Amino acid sequence: MSELPLDQFITFRLLRLTNQLNRQAGKILASKVGLRLPEWRCLAILGAYGSMQVNQIATKLSADKGLISRSLSSLEKSRLVKTKRSAEDRRQIVIALTSRGRKTVSVMMPIMQKRQRVLIDALSKKEQNELHRMIDKLHIAVDAIDNEFVQKNLN
Repeated sequence: MSELPLDQFITFRLLRLTNQLNRQAGKILASKVGLRLPEWRCLAILGAYGSMQVNQIATKLSADKGLISRSLSSLEKSRLVKTKRSAEDRRQIVIALTSRGRKTVSVMMPIMQKRQRVLIDALSKKEQNELHRMIDKLHIAVDAIDNEFVQKNLN
């Protein structure tokens, strides 16, 4: 089996694309509302799904809980989110958008959706469907690798 050049690693190619997309989104967010990308992602999740706990946001984003906590702290200082104790379990903290946070989401979401449309329109409908199918398959493969690695290292 011949060695695969680094620039053909799927992880390398996806990382490069992700970095380009993140830089671009960061510039848009900074210029329009003065937010960093992780902060925006938290606002977008809260805007889409409503109030939730830090670990729920981290799970939705497949992100580090520490990064999410720092982003939420910054958003709270900017009065874009507020925290409150859960009615069901007083030990749990729930994060919600403030009216200012909802306004920020309502301003930015159409801009970010337009950007997504420009990106996705670079592909035909067939390519769009295939891309989504391939991403789903890669998620399954990653989960399988995770499970295999865990099993090998637990036994």
